[in-house]
Amino acid sequence: MSMTGVFTDSWEMFKFSFTWLKDKDSVRLFAASSLLAISYVFISSFFLGWDGAQDFSQYYMNSISGKATYDSSTMLFLGAIGVVVFLLQLWLSTEAFVNALNKVGIKTPRFNFTRIFKFILVYIGTVLAAFFSTYDLRFLAIPALAIIILLAAPAEFLISAILLALYLVVIGYFSFRLMFSIDFYLIKKSGIRESLDLTYSLTKGRVKKIFLRYIAVMFLLIVIMALAGLVFGMIFAIIGYFSQNAFYSLALTKIFDSILNVGLNFGMMYFGAYLLFLVVTWAGKSSPIKFARKK
Repeated sequence: MSMTGVFTDSWEMFKFSFTWLKDKDSVRLFAASSLLAISYVFISSFFLGWDGAQDFSQYYMNSISGKATYDSSTMLFLGAIGVVVFLLQLWLSTEAFVNALNKVGIKTPRFNFTRIFKFILVYIGTVLAAFFSTYDLRFLAIPALAIIILLAAPAEFLISAILLALYLVVIGYFSFRLMFSIDFYLIKKSGIRESLDLTYSLTKGRVKKIFLRYIAVMFLLIVIMALAGLVFGMIFAIIGYFSQNAFYSLALTKIFDSILNVGLNFGMMYFGAYLLFLVVTWAGKSSPIKFARKK
């Protein structure tokens, strides 16, 4: 496998992850998604304060220690709002993913909001299939052995830890084998099992190629995110310093983080679509998707 091909493909995927900025429909979806994210920041901050908003884990720790500062009804309300926002965000980002698939030549029907719950079930099914290595149950012997050793000889904890770490590699392998299950659900409206079978077949013998390109693009995206966060973080800190009010710096940071996360999510949608395009191209006639064409 040529490393030149890895670099070339990764660079093309990286560039394509920003093409949503040129698509009017995706930009509108981004605007709606950003507005949702910012709205939730303001709603949660209104109830919890800007200095501690959205930290539900801290609220939980305070609750069990008897130091809760917010009543449970407030947290339930914000939790309910959070679920609604999550579902809407999932719908909007999936619509952007559908746009990306169509852009690379993979014809995909529009994603109706009523399909959102089936979408979630496919995702959960994929996670469970990877976690329990359902496509090769022999691997379950590894965590089983780790648990037996831990129960029989607690002093041999290190051996159990090594075995469990090894099983994490197995989970990672199956995660890459099954990573396109959602794609097949969107493209072919297939069921959970069929979607899993199709992606497992498509990725056979191609995990290394997929992994190298995925890691390369993720590295580039993380670097861009870190640089953007650093630059704007410094700008907001300066604004807070000269305004003599930390509120401005904190509020701007939270708003910017919300928008940046939405932008990263949309970039991931386009990156994922191009990765599927590459895998389908590698598979050629053996691919279950026959209508892919070169971008």
